[in-house]
Amino acid sequence: LSLLVSLTVIPALSVRMTRSSRLEQDARWLVWLKKHYLRALQWTAMRHPVTTALVIVPLVLAATVGAMKITNFKPDTMGDKGLRRESLYISFDFTGPVDKYTSQDMVGVTAEYLEGRREELNLRDLYSYYGADGGGITLFFNDGVVSDEFYHEVREDLRENLPVQAGLEYRFGGDEGQDSGAKTFAVTISGEETEFLQEFVAEAKRRLGQVEGIGDLKSDSDGGKSEIQIRIDADQAGRFGISPATVSQIMGLTYRGVQLPRLQTGEKEIDLVVSLLPEDRESIENLSLLTVGAVDGRPIQLNQIADFQFGKSPERIVRLDQRTGVTVTGTWDGDQLDDALAIIRPIMDGMNLPFGYSWNFGNEIIRAQQQQGEMGMNMLLALACVFFVMASLFESLLYPMVVMGTVPFASLGVFWLMMATGTPFNIMAMIGMVILIGIVVNNGIVLVDHINGYRRSGLALDDAIVRGCADRLRPILMTAGTTILGLLPLAVFHGAHVGGAEYYPMARAISGGRASSTLLTLLVMPTYYRLAALWSERLASGLRLWTGRARKTDFPGGQPFTG
Repeated sequence: LSLLVSLTVIPALSVRMTRSSRLEQDARWLVWLKKHYLRALQWTAMRHPVTTALVIVPLVLAATVGAMKITNFKPDTMGDKGLRRESLYISFDFTGPVDKYTSQDMVGVTAEYLEGRREELNLRDLYSYYGADGGGITLFFNDGVVSDEFYHEVREDLRENLPVQAGLEYRFGGDEGQDSGAKTFAVTISGEETEFLQEFVAEAKRRLGQVEGIGDLKSDSDGGKSEIQIRIDADQAGRFGISPATVSQIMGLTYRGVQLPRLQTGEKEIDLVVSLLPEDRESIENLSLLTVGAVDGRPIQLNQIADFQFGKSPERIVRLDQRTGVTVTGTWDGDQLDDALAIIRPIMDGMNLPFGYSWNFGNEIIRAQQQQGEMGMNMLLALACVFFVMASLFESLLYPMVVMGTVPFASLGVFWLMMATGTPFNIMAMIGMVILIGIVVNNGIVLVDHINGYRRSGLALDDAIVRGCADRLRPILMTAGTTILGLLPLAVFHGAHVGGAEYYPMARAISGGRASSTLLTLLVMPTYYRLAALWSERLASGLRLWTGRARKTDFPGGQPFTG
């Protein structure tokens, strides 16, 4: 729609509104800028084109790569920077079975400590919960969204100063590491026997726990529900004529209840269930006194034929390629998650798992790596689509290649602006890079087409370049300026977001790429255009000369014999 309006409505309005008005002269600052721009263009494109194209531009590219190496700047789609920090979650991991009353007391001690530091930690609200074998507290801040620095300071402060309680370990973040303020990783060990897997998982946690910067290690089995395991003595149960099936049936009826027929009251039906009272189902003493049979009129209690043990059962069993898998998750306090993966890989490879057992990084990391590769493929497809469109419009392969030279110019601005402002190069920034591919070529297309128009009218190559660049300086600056200024609020303020991801990395990527591509398109692309035009003419002249000599050699005297 915007293309249709720009081709029809805007030309009509411009003619209508400027029919009786005189053309305004350029402002003084624009005259001054054009004068110095043409002087710089004379140096880069006319007097030193080879130096500009083969020395200065490669040096700028090398300086950018060197700065990225020094600052360790690289894509980090799995990082936590650029995400909204609204809450900090503290989970309670108990080393042994704990009932809900003990859990309530421990959560209360921690909540009371946090209440005492409410102002110091800038806390707005505390949300806590407890239950058998589990609990947690979520902290909400007065400022709503807080900075990464403040978030990490609070987390490290609490990691060191939370009250120590016997049998309790604090873990920051949920099962997937969310609301932890640290980069998370996962390692999955898979195999046939679950018991062996537990041994390998324990060894993996021990090795990973010795690495500085790795913390909050937890496996799927750690989060299992505590249970009381009843081990029936077969000999003793046989003496009383009680089978395990009978015990199972009695326990099911006792603890799950018995569904009775619905009670008809005339107005409605009421569901009836017969079961023990909740307080009679919460202690092991009541369980041990459960009657499971009778001999000679005497009741047989469960503790007479069975032993009781405390244990844990997994909440879920994960199958990978028809094998059981157990995942170990943890957090990394470094700047780049790739650094943690580089450390974890040799540690896991050194475990020498037996045949039939293997390990890999968790699904989230694998998915993020695939996402990064797909984003690179999307960039290549975008470049190919833009090139083919320009080739069809210019009816040439040479000029589209010259225009495509503006794309690396955009990446320079992206990297320099992000390094200068400390902006993370996350998935949002990569999306901005893909958008840039379609934006930055616009100035190049306009400039090349205008220069070609002057050449078709009969101007020499150098004159066409100078006049075309002078004419298009103002519109190129206007389009670049409007784009950058339009993105300025999004780039500066951190309010806009989708889910937990902020938009400002994308806005800064587009703004930086637009600025650098505009500057280098005005100075460097005319150099490439002039060199490409000169070299193509020389190549065409050489081909014509070679073809003429070949004809003279084939036909002595210069003309073929036709008699």
